[in-house]
Amino acid sequence: MTPKTVVGSLEVSTQAELPSRTYKIDWEKGRVVGMTDGQEAVQQAIQKILQTKRFSHLIYSWNYGVETDQLIGKSQQVVESELRRLLSEALTQDTRIKAVTDVVIVRSARQTSLVRVTVETILGTLREEVSIYV
Repeated sequence: MTPKTVVGSLEVSTQAELPSRTYKIDWEKGRVVGMTDGQEAVQQAIQKILQTKRFSHLIYSWNYGVETDQLIGKSQQVVESELRRLLSEALTQDTRIKAVTDVVIVRSARQTSLVRVTVETILGTLREEVSIYV
C-alpha cells in the first residue's frame, strides 16, 4: 500500500519502502536454503548483480547486471577504468545501495579479474569480492 498525502486538491503518493526479504542462496551447494532479510539480503543481491551479465537473461530487467561484454579484448587500463564505472552503474540500480567505493581490480587470469568493492547501503557498509570474466 502506498502512503498518500493530500495537498490542497492534489493527492500525492510516495513510494513505500519494500522489504528486502528474499530466498537465501547457498553459493557452495547451488541451492536455495530458506529465507534472508536485511544486510544479508543486500549482500546476496550484490553478489547476484555482479555475477549476472546485463541483457543476457529475459527474467531480469535491462537495468539488472553488469555489462562486461564490451570490455573483452581491451587493454588492462581500459578494463579497469570502465569496469569501475560499470560496477557502480549496475549496483546503484538497487535502491538499497547508496554508493560504490574503493574498487580494486586484480587481473587473476587471462580473461578474468578479481574485483573487490566497498558498497555503502542503507543498512551499513559491505565489502564484496567477485571474479568477473572480461
